[in-house]
Amino acid sequence: MSQADLLRRVRSATSPTDRRDSALELLAATRSREHVDAALAALERDEVRTLLGDAHRAALREKALYYFEHEDRDRGGLIREKIIRLLSAIRHRDDADLYLRGVTAYGGQGAQTLRAASLAGLLAVDPGLAAAYAVRLLGEPDTSPLSGEPSITAMAVLAHSGQPLPIYQFALLLGESFVRDNKGEVVGKALELIGGEIPPALYRSLAETFIALDSPVACSGIVNAVVEGRMADLYPLLEEVLARTRSDDLHRYGAIMLAASREPDLTALLYRLARQSTRARLDNFVEAVELSTGDERDEILALLAKRRR
Repeated sequence: MSQADLLRRVRSATSPTDRRDSALELLAATRSREHVDAALAALERDEVRTLLGDAHRAALREKALYYFEHEDRDRGGLIREKIIRLLSAIRHRDDADLYLRGVTAYGGQGAQTLRAASLAGLLAVDPGLAAAYAVRLLGEPDTSPLSGEPSITAMAVLAHSGQPLPIYQFALLLGESFVRDNKGEVVGKALELIGGEIPPALYRSLAETFIALDSPVACSGIVNAVVEGRMADLYPLLEEVLARTRSDDLHRYGAIMLAASREPDLTALLYRLARQSTRARLDNFVEAVELSTGDERDEILALLAKRRR
């Protein structure tokens, strides 16, 4: 059967099983980028991916190995990334060799997400080895400013493995440079993950660095950690974020998080800050207080409405 006929079978399949089998047959038969992409798109569909098992590994492995050996035919790493994700769903330990090739793949922007996907696959079959590679990947210079990968996945692996200290070290040593390189999302996630995992005094000292830099994305991680973790010793950091930031979006986010917490001390903090608000920030406080449920809610709203006039 020609590749064109196989492609038609993939597209006309009436059941997930038929689509899976046709897509795997097409994948094995072709090196055409168009046909490879079509086969992988069919396999990625939720109802098809869940039908993949050990019996289907060979076709996926063979194609992955081909592209690892011929990287010039997958310069962005997208084909390998997709195959790695499909193999990860099968969770077979004997695929660790492919994940190890993936976590050390460089060259082109797409390789960043290939390394991330391979690290996630490695976690499923060898958590200890995955944690070791996560330390290696966390904070690497070739971290994408768009996706934060592979550093974001590296932190998720370390958090899953109960190892917050490498994340703390990253934020301590490389956090400022990441913020200045427009990779603040990575720092924000780090500050969120280590909340409650390191002594409050160390967290406070670290957080104040990023509050001083006024990085909205990094500081949102502080807000998330302190509010969601109910870290009462660090509530003053929330006041500091709201008082010092020049970002209206961060200010609005922080105020709304205080209201949404439904925690009496945080609600009291919101009301106190709302009473002291400048005219420029009144709208943010009105929106946040409207979401709150404290006893002073109506009184604060009336006060803010009067100050708006």
